[in-house]
Amino acid sequence: MANVSLKDRQSDDTVEDQTRDFYDSTGWVADDHGVVAEDRLFREFGEDHDAYLLKTEVKTAALLEGLGPTVLFAGPGDLPANHVRIADQFDKVVCADISQKSIEICRKKLGSKGEYHIASLMELPLPDASVDAALSAHVIYHIDKDLQAKAIRELIRATRPGGRIVIVYCNPRSPLMIVQLALKFLKINKLLGKQKLYTHYYSSAWWQQFAGDNKIEIIPHHPISSNQAKALLPARFLQRAFYNWAMRFEDANPKLAAKLWTYVTIKIDRVS
Repeated sequence: MANVSLKDRQSDDTVEDQTRDFYDSTGWVADDHGVVAEDRLFREFGEDHDAYLLKTEVKTAALLEGLGPTVLFAGPGDLPANHVRIADQFDKVVCADISQKSIEICRKKLGSKGEYHIASLMELPLPDASVDAALSAHVIYHIDKDLQAKAIRELIRATRPGGRIVIVYCNPRSPLMIVQLALKFLKINKLLGKQKLYTHYYSSAWWQQFAGDNKIEIIPHHPISSNQAKALLPARFLQRAFYNWAMRFEDANPKLAAKLWTYVTIKIDRVS
């Protein structure tokens, strides 16, 4: 048998393999202070971000309120506090993630209330129309660009007519993302740091392929990523001013905010 280098083996891995390996070995592993790597890499915004974060979490929870007894968390990760609060709105929670570490964490937090699957979002081990709502936050854009549509259709298949799917996604047409993607293209990565995971973002027009039997709405979610915030808002007074402005602007101009914000929420209502 020919020798195969580690680099060659890694190049043969699928995007899903690479993502699973990252989260099982690094992303969901806590340090001595109980902080997982995901927090250090992607969730550090500063103290003055808390009010905006709470507003965002309340808005997301409201989108899933009153929909029925069963919710699917598609890629729940370490089941952050906002997911736990959403879980409290439902009688049953289905957790599906490619990471074994993620499922172990979810099981510890939810216990017998949960149903757990180590599974790909492209092949959910769920019957048709078996959940009333689904949430997938910051997951879909880490799926291979050629498979993202398949993952969305699996979420639609598993959700009953009259149910709702909520997806937190990145907006590549936002001003900050245009700058970030330009820097990446030019290989000027020092400002925003080296990319740790595969990402691919589709613009808002791409989501219209799921219309027809579904109603699609794009809602502003968050104006800035943690790496963008670290680069552009290094001082607390800048953070405070920015997030206070963002809250007021989003309330007054939600449609424009959905075009300008780095992250958006895709709300898919199953009509039939």
